[in-house]
Order: sequence, then structure tokens, then C-alpha cells
Amino acid sequence: MTDPIRLVLPYAEPPLTENQRMHFRQKAAVVAAVRQETATLARCSQLPRNSAHVAVSLHYAPPTNHRRDADNLVPTLKAACDGLVDAGVVADDTPREMTKHMPVIHPKRAEGGLLWLEITIGRPRTHCFVCHRDDPPPRPHGCGPDCHTTDADQELADTIAREDQP
Repeated sequence: MTDPIRLVLPYAEPPLTENQRMHFRQKAAVVAAVRQETATLARCSQLPRNSAHVAVSLHYAPPTNHRRDADNLVPTLKAACDGLVDAGVVADDTPREMTKHMPVIHPKRAEGGLLWLEITIGRPRTHCFVCHRDDPPPRPHGCGPDCHTTDADQELADTIAREDQP
């Protein structure tokens, strides 16, 4: 695992909360905007792509001292995680590939609110060109008795992964 990468979102307050009562079309538009904004930020910040696992946490420093419930921020976290999938950081946001931590609410900021993601990137996804499995068991045993994964295969996989980087 690497040190967390901070991705500052362009919102002073969470765009989606559990307590909002929006029309479904309005909510869908906000979700789409958060996904697109997060995907664009992830691509521009050159986050590694095609990781086997990432851990994501949403942080919020509100503009006021009102009491807040961290559970309320989960819809924003969900849309942001979907944006990371859209950017290709990880293949899916299932628990096997992405750990979503409970949102964290920080003390009040003097100059307005701030919302950001902290993303911890795990190891890159590997692929066996013989048995065509993602994340095969480590060598020397390979994927099984019929697997003949070689260092040349691994070098080819590493070259392809580097070329996929934006």
C-alpha cells in the first residue's frame, strides 16, 4: 500500500446527503455530475489505473459548527467511488476491489467548507496470459499445473500496463 492520495472535490458542502428529498431526476443529475467530476479529477491527477484494490475515505471540513452526522455523507461517497471506477482506477467498487471507509467530519474551517477524498492505492492488477485469470497466485506455482507464466509474460503485462497509463 502507498500513502493516501488527496483528491480535493470542487464542493464546499456535500452535494448529496441521506436527508435530502429530491426528485429522482434531479438526484440522478447530481449523481452524474459528482461521478463525472471525480473521474475527471482522478484522470487529471494521474492516479494509477487498473489497481487490484483501493481504499477510499471521504473527508469534510464544514463551514459552520453545526452538528453533523457522518452517515449523511454516504451518498456523496458512493457517487465519488463510482467516478473512480469510471476513471479506471479500479475495475469495480465491490468490497473485493474497493474498501469504503466511513466518512470523516473535521472541525470547522474559517474560509468555507472543503470536501476531499483520501485514496490509498493497493498493488496493480496482474493478468496471466496462459490461463487468462486476473490476479493469479504468485510464483513459483503460477496459476496451476498447466500454467507456464514466465518473466517474459510478466514483462509484457508490465509494458501493457504502462502504455495504458494516461
